Amino acid sequence: MLLGVSPYHPKIINQIRWLINNPKMWTGDYDRKKVCSFTYIMLVSTLFTWLYGVGNVSAAIFLNKAQRRGDKLKEILLGVRPFNYQPVKIITNARLTYFAIGVPSLFFIFKFFNQTIALIWKLLSLLLIFLTSIAKEVVIGLIVAGILAVLGFVWRSVAKKRGKKNG
Repeated sequence: MLLGVSPYHPKIINQIRWLINNPKMWTGDYDRKKVCSFTYIMLVSTLFTWLYGVGNVSAAIFLNKAQRRGDKLKEILLGVRPFNYQPVKIITNARLTYFAIGVPSLFFIFKFFNQTIALIWKLLSLLLIFLTSIAKEVVIGLIVAGILAVLGFVWRSVAKKRGKKNG
């Protein structure tokens, strides 16, 4: 689905469960051939969405939202009519939102901060030289997940501030 792999694929779900249950053993029995930054993206976006809803006064409302104006656009983009706001739908929306924010943000960063990115990339390359190939995959996945978590945090902060101004 998103990025070519369904987030509900059993392999992805098992990898996310394994990452959560064994945070210190990522270099052990983890499936090294199939590891990818997509797994980390799914893990971070799913946990971020759950954490955002848990303990919130409007968590029940958040899970049972009425249809919004953006649903028509999503129906056109995805080709299917959005089903009722269940947790799976909310998580999928969050993933699509992070993807939609992340791609233009990365384009903007690479376009206008090219020299700074090149310097940071050289430093990361020097760091990765000293790591094993398994550790490199984990580090790259964590970097991508960190970038997306920061983008998600900024997006949620802006959304909350806009909500306070409107309400």
